[in-house]
Amino acid sequence: MVENNCSTILGTQHKTLRHRTPADPPCLPRYYFLPWSDQEPFVTVHCDFEDVTHRLHCVNHIISIINILKKDLDVLRSHLRGNLEKEANEAVSGAIANLVEACSLELPEVDPVRHTETSLDTHLRGRRRRELDSVREAVQGMDVADPQHVVEELESVLGQLELLAEEPQSSIPDVFLWLMSGTRRMAYVRIPAHSILHAHQPTAQGMLSGKFNTYTLTNPGEHEVTFINL
Repeated sequence: MVENNCSTILGTQHKTLRHRTPADPPCLPRYYFLPWSDQEPFVTVHCDFEDVTHRLHCVNHIISIINILKKDLDVLRSHLRGNLEKEANEAVSGAIANLVEACSLELPEVDPVRHTETSLDTHLRGRRRRELDSVREAVQGMDVADPQHVVEELESVLGQLELLAEEPQSSIPDVFLWLMSGTRRMAYVRIPAHSILHAHQPTAQGMLSGKFNTYTLTNPGEHEVTFINL
């Protein structure tokens, strides 16, 4: 804590501002006031792990399909609850078209310079490709006359895709954010590593990558208690 004026310049973007409290003998001479303005502070944590991004990119690719399907199912259920027959039929056509398009996309490529594929990687990649092709063909031949039946079929597909997104070889740990009080750990949130992973290919990028997010913190062993904006 300090109560005197300091005028050290930290850089061209953030210039320190003079402290407005009365001048007194300093308790700590190195005190700065950084104006945040429209920019948020950030922290960079450097870690070294095996490069398994080729596995996580595939996970994100399938999760992107899952998110598209969930969104379309929510719209379709909403129309069915409102007895909107015309809108429900249009939503069925849109959901099937979106799912066929998403399942037709190629899985993220493996970089032979950066990545080392194991036999399990090769097996999983082939299995995912076969199942995505199978889903696409099944959806294209689906009877769309009954929207409620379509919902049931798409829910089954959703469960199949969620199983397909599981990755048994991820060696990058998830991110934990802890709310501390002294040495006590009061609350935390666990963020899956793949969800914040950057990628040049949009479907391979984590859904939280490059975004400010609000996380719900949980007491260890208890219910959700508070929020944190990052």
